[in-house]
Amino acid sequence: MNLEEIPEAGNVAIIISASDLKDIFDKEDSKTQGRNKNTERMNFREALNFINEELGFKYSESSLYKNAMDNSVPVGRFGRQLVFSKDDLIKWAEKKLKLPSGTNN
Repeated sequence: MNLEEIPEAGNVAIIISASDLKDIFDKEDSKTQGRNKNTERMNFREALNFINEELGFKYSESSLYKNAMDNSVPVGRFGRQLVFSKDDLIKWAEKKLKLPSGTNN
């Protein structure tokens, strides 16, 4: 089973086992693997480490949170959780440092 096989039925409940649901998500995830290695999503802690260790900035937790709240740093939200895109953070860093695009691998 894949996502295309699930009918659109409005307000109908679909009962599916956890293993079948995992299989569906695994198949969909495998479709996106390899498209762009930088589409990786990160939570707050992972983004903070990436910004400080990989991109060379010095952000504290409170600074990153403040900048995420005022959209100075590219961030998305999944419910109440902040979600960061590796690709977006690299583009943000290049713009912030005014580096030519493509210099970060």
